[in-house]
Amino acid sequence: MMKPNSNFTIITVIYLICWILRWTGIYFELLPIFGILLMAASLLGK
Repeated sequence: MMKPNSNFTIITVIYLICWILRWTGIYFELLPIFGILLMAASLLGK
């Protein structure tokens, strides 16, 4: 039988991995939008 502490650690690690993957996914979805906005701002600024 596993100790509750080790089981809790595994759940925490899985949760952290899911959280990181979710945030990196959001970041990579927003990255092209930020790129377009930066390009537009640099073109308007010239």
